[in-house]
Amino acid sequence: MNKKSKEKSKKNSQINPSNSSDSEDSNEEISEDSETEKDEIKKKSKSKSKSKSKSKSKSKSKSKSKSKSKSKSISKSISISKSNSLTDSNKTSSNEEISEDSETDEYENEKEDLIEIKNENQKIFKEKFINDFQNLFENENNNYSDFIIKSGKESFQFNSHKSILSFRSPYFALLFKEKLINQIEFPEIRKPIMKKILKYIYTSQIQISKSELIEMLIVSNQFQLNLLSKFIENEIIKNINEKNVCDYLSNKSKNEIKSIRK
Repeated sequence: MNKKSKEKSKKNSQINPSNSSDSEDSNEEISEDSETEKDEIKKKSKSKSKSKSKSKSKSKSKSKSKSKSKSKSISKSISISKSNSLTDSNKTSSNEEISEDSETDEYENEKEDLIEIKNENQKIFKEKFINDFQNLFENENNNYSDFIIKSGKESFQFNSHKSILSFRSPYFALLFKEKLINQIEFPEIRKPIMKKILKYIYTSQIQISKSELIEMLIVSNQFQLNLLSKFIENEIIKNINEKNVCDYLSNKSKNEIKSIRK
């Protein structure tokens, strides 16, 4: 029995080496297959990643193109609006120029149709205007007067008009803005001086005697009648002499003389 068992073991040992080599070969083949599979998987993953990156780049390029197109459209709209505004402004300017041209043409046509008025006629018209306003001032029964001026110790009454007084004298313009009054008194101004001042306000005409120059200067300064004040100052300078210098330097006229010196 021992011998038989030994022989079986020997046979088995002879069979086993071949089996082991086959197993090794099979293992090697399996490993190679696995490696090829891995390589294929890697390649596939790479190709997928590439395709993904390509798709991303394509999407980016699309978005860029879209944004560019949007910006182009916006710029186009802006340029169109600008051009429209420019055309509108050009239209308005052209319309204005046309209107100005038409006005100048009309004015020139009117000039051609105008009748020449001689200086003599102009004087007549001016005299008529002055006389009308003088009558308006001197008319004691004037129903259109809306303001009363009283002057002197006797409170002599002058009927007047707020509109004329305010347009001609800044003093009265300020007075009527600050106060709602229908009359005012100037007891320090004599009647003849007030009458001449009011006549000047209504007609721009005046007659002054040399003895009245200082009084007239005081009142014209008070009512802020600048042109009249300058005229009177020049007359004082012309007419001052040794005889009347004391009158000019009296207490009543000190301020007026100072303004003349300036």
